[in-house]
Amino acid sequence: MVSANISASEIVAIDEIGIKFVSIWCYLMLILGLIGHTLSMCVFTRSSLRSNPCSCYFLAATVSGICVVTINIFLRLLQTVMNEFLHYQLTNFFSFGFHRALYAWFIVLTSIDRSSSASFRALSSLRVVYRTVPLTVVLVGLAYIHVLFYYRISIQQQACVPMTGVYQQFFGVWHLVAFSLVPPMLMLFFGLSTIRSIRQSIRRVGQNNTQIQIPRH
Repeated sequence: MVSANISASEIVAIDEIGIKFVSIWCYLMLILGLIGHTLSMCVFTRSSLRSNPCSCYFLAATVSGICVVTINIFLRLLQTVMNEFLHYQLTNFFSFGFHRALYAWFIVLTSIDRSSSASFRALSSLRVVYRTVPLTVVLVGLAYIHVLFYYRISIQQQACVPMTGVYQQFFGVWHLVAFSLVPPMLMLFFGLSTIRSIRQSIRRVGQNNTQIQIPRH
């Protein structure tokens, strides 16, 4: 009986320590995240950058990052500290996945905007940005809407879990392609293309400067 009581008290103490740790972590991430994203917004909303399409994509990504920091960390606090698991877990899971994917795809659009391809560079304008950003929000939202219908809250696991069967396999492949695989590959491709174009431009400028130099006698 004594060992059982000691074990029960230790479990309660561990739970309390876990709650305090998560609370401190959430508040710390909330403060640091808001400071970082606020500074980013101050940079990208400067008058000299407002007319730059690339800055607009970065600004949209910053707004998505603010949503991740504020909404999801706040819901995590409700889940952990106030034990509001059943009400907010599914909403938190959907919101986190949606805004995180939105952030990644906005960075992809930034990479495409800076691409060395003439066809992509022709699309670098504010008019295209004003259409692309809302379209990206709608498409990513539609891509994640199935989570609200095919995910269930497991009280035993204290987590959101996909429905067993075909959907569980589909979600693993879909998440790998839509978030973990395709966006980084596109960023890498267009980023390397831009770097190669910059190096070629520097090399051409160096050759032109060499050709126009007047020899000294």
